[in-house]
Amino acid sequence: ERFGYILKLRGLTISQAHMWNYLRNLPLPCAVAGKVRQFVDFLPCRSEVSFPEQSGLGRRLMADSSDSESVSAALAEDPTAEVIADVAHTELAAHVSLQEGAQLEAARWASWVEHNVDGGFDTANESLLQTQFVARYEPVVLLKLTRFPRRLQDRLHSGEELEHVRAALQFDGYNPRLPSGASVFVAPDQYTAVRQAVAREPLRPYHILVSQTLQSLVLDVLGMMPSRMDVRVRNERVFAYIDREDGELGATIERTFLQIPRMTRQPQSVIQSTTEAHGGFNPRRVHVPGTMQYQEEWT
Repeated sequence: ERFGYILKLRGLTISQAHMWNYLRNLPLPCAVAGKVRQFVDFLPCRSEVSFPEQSGLGRRLMADSSDSESVSAALAEDPTAEVIADVAHTELAAHVSLQEGAQLEAARWASWVEHNVDGGFDTANESLLQTQFVARYEPVVLLKLTRFPRRLQDRLHSGEELEHVRAALQFDGYNPRLPSGASVFVAPDQYTAVRQAVAREPLRPYHILVSQTLQSLVLDVLGMMPSRMDVRVRNERVFAYIDREDGELGATIERTFLQIPRMTRQPQSVIQSTTEAHGGFNPRRVHVPGTMQYQEEWT
């Protein structure tokens, strides 16, 4: 490409010195250096500037660039003369025998097993634990609605779709509607654990707490609302897992992490705090493992 560009300059009136100074600074490959020299021969006043000398393969190519056989012969003898330099190594290259390599690999494998024997991942065991967890604990879902109109309230707390759920809760002395206005639809033996799990949740009337077993009934009631009311689930998340056998709180979800419930004391058994009055948790109620006093006051 550079040589083609130079040929276009041939018809211009230019000083030989300036032209040759330009050509001699170009990083031209040796294969075209001879052709550039032939081109310079056609320019006047060539004696003003001498052609730069080159060494090695370049000088041999420039000796007779018109003879293609000479160029081919020079390239065939040593095509890597320009790009590869001879380096004298004082040390021999390292060589590992097959026996030594097998010993190194065995040592590496033994070291890896020793460091990972207690931290391995067993897919079958993990799947079994997950199956056992799902079989024992039932998820409780917190639904957040876009709107909570009067018609929906009447349907949830007076309609026949959830009548048996409300009747079972009321029979055991539980109210399906919390003081905050949120609705609770769970089994009677799960009610206390659910109230414990949402003790620090900022609930509003548009929240519904429902077990996974009864969630389909609640969604059916929501589907009965006219579309113009724009009643739909804005957010849905599992916030607790309740033991199916005894109804105890197994774990809660806080910021996507499983939290094991802590044993706490009754509020009246400790010094009260304004933190709990504002929806927080009084740290004085936390039970410290190893202390057995006030055992009858724990919840």
